[in-house]
Amino acid sequence: MASNNQPAAPILSEARKNFKVSKKEIENLLEMHAEMEGEQSGQAGRRPDRLQVLHRAAIIMITACWEAYLEILFREAFKYLLDHSDNPQGMPRAMKNMLVIK
Repeated sequence: MASNNQPAAPILSEARKNFKVSKKEIENLLEMHAEMEGEQSGQAGRRPDRLQVLHRAAIIMITACWEAYLEILFREAFKYLLDHSDNPQGMPRAMKNMLVIK
């Protein structure tokens, strides 16, 4: 690791950029859901099939967005550790193999 006392430079995370894009898509789905649900307000009973499908799609997108965010974040973290290690060769081979450098 660097031994100087300078603060670390901010990391422009690809994971964060991708998450922001996906988050906007999810917000659009939730807005559509709210609009469609507003049309059904006051009606008793189960949600219409169209709303249920939209609801499930939002849950799937949220899960996929979070999974992609974590995968990219872990790759970035491994790369950061390797780049800032005094001896990257000393890192476990399995850790090095997990890192995919583009």
